[in-house]
Amino acid sequence: MIDMQADTLVHLREVPDLLPRRRGRKVHLSTVYRWTDRGVGGTKLETLKVGGVAYTSQEALARFIANLSGETQTTTSHAPSRHDLRAARELDEDGIG
Repeated sequence: MIDMQADTLVHLREVPDLLPRRRGRKVHLSTVYRWTDRGVGGTKLETLKVGGVAYTSQEALARFIANLSGETQTTTSHAPSRHDLRAARELDEDGIG
């Protein structure tokens, strides 16, 4: 969770400048907005709105990257994928699950 008093707030437009370039290009701004809306693999970039303007924090960005890098467990749950359901069914059929 973003703490307005302790965290360093960053306008979402500034996020691409904070990340390393990939193949010589910055992360596109629409990608940053997608991270806040849909997330990646059940992990969303934390944001808050002040006067209708969306912000994140450098700390939230670091947590987001750490979660995607597998350094910590995500707390966001998501529905099991079709692959997960099929694997569970096969285990049940084999008497393992």
